[in-house]
Amino acid sequence: MIVGIHHTGLVVPDLSAATAYYGAAFNLRPVLQYETSSNREADARKLFGDIGTIKVAMLAGENGFLELFECTDQAPSPYQEKPVNEQGITHVCIQVGDMDSIFEPAVAAGARPIADPLDLGTGNLYCYARDPFGNITELEALPIADKSWAPWLAHVSFSTPDIGPMADFYGCLLGAEPRARIQLSNNPKGDALTGLRDVAVKGAWIMTGSFQIELWSYEHPRTTPRETPVPLSAPGWQHIAFEVENIEAEVHRLETAGHSFMTGIMGNGNALYTYLRDPDGNAVELIKFSGDASSFSLSARPNHQRVADVEARVRG
Repeated sequence: MIVGIHHTGLVVPDLSAATAYYGAAFNLRPVLQYETSSNREADARKLFGDIGTIKVAMLAGENGFLELFECTDQAPSPYQEKPVNEQGITHVCIQVGDMDSIFEPAVAAGARPIADPLDLGTGNLYCYARDPFGNITELEALPIADKSWAPWLAHVSFSTPDIGPMADFYGCLLGAEPRARIQLSNNPKGDALTGLRDVAVKGAWIMTGSFQIELWSYEHPRTTPRETPVPLSAPGWQHIAFEVENIEAEVHRLETAGHSFMTGIMGNGNALYTYLRDPDGNAVELIKFSGDASSFSLSARPNHQRVADVEARVRG
């Protein structure tokens, strides 16, 4: 069984600066920091390439985690601000009950909004903001939520040339159908939000046990397919991780469904993990915690059901 989205992996050029930024902006706090090496084993080289030392920080939020990586032996890649219609994981969304409670601290910490918060007609306020390294986080304020609630992780967003195969894959992974599908176009506010012109896009959402998968397929400007999968060492949002109850059973279930894994099951007993790729080539991690590592489980987060609580309020 899939417990929920555990974390999203973000590769940054400066781990200390990124840890400070995400703490000040969104109250994500480090609970684990360590160094490893891509040269340690063959499966690690498959994921990261032969890049040497990797510094890692796991940041905890109300209902999930963010995992930061700095590849210290790798020459810095050119600074690039990826548009939201580029194929891959484009952003993580953080929700609150009051936009001022997150917008002002984020800007003070160094966030650069693409536009000021906007109401797209739902009553919610939305803002795409880049971190100091150019990566996008979506800020979303929901009037239906309590203003006293601390920021929580709401969804992980993908841009894809074709929603169908991605929805089928994550539906199989999670045992859930998309809960909503929409189509947006001819909306100047949508253009301002994304920083794109004449946006026409299709969207779908799939609920997990913690927060949601968001899928967008931009028809204009079109999301174009990547030629090859991106290594986990490339800058930006590079993988999504799902906590599972039984990793061996999940591997068997997904292999039986026709999905191939990039690695065997790795880890030290208390934390076991493995990787596969979705139809677009995005890296997907399955991870199981037990024993001394149980404190990193989603069930240990103070409000691990926050998104479900919000959905219940929406349904009335």
